[in-house]
Amino acid sequence: LERLGNRLQTGLTMVFAELGITATLSRVGTAFCVYFMDHAPVDWHDLMTHHNFDLDRVYRRALIERGLYLFPQPCRQGALSAAHTRTDITQLIEASRAILKGFCQPLRASSTK
Repeated sequence: LERLGNRLQTGLTMVFAELGITATLSRVGTAFCVYFMDHAPVDWHDLMTHHNFDLDRVYRRALIERGLYLFPQPCRQGALSAAHTRTDITQLIEASRAILKGFCQPLRASSTK
């Protein structure tokens, strides 16, 4: 499970960097959460001030539409289990790449205007 978690963290971090998406994957063991901000939040105020909740909702709903279930509410953690495989992690990474490439670039462009 630690290897799968590390693969997930490394893969998603690479996707964020590749696409220029401001995001952080916080992971402790099998529990993980993507925050659309440049750091893991330190408290509720930090989260409310810096996290992109709209992008989080779009991302989670798009994952569900692709058959990958993360709790559909922003900032809720996901979890890996013994049922997950390397293929599952690859699917999540690749789906995240497609979603963020398709949805985030227009959002980033509009936020700079």
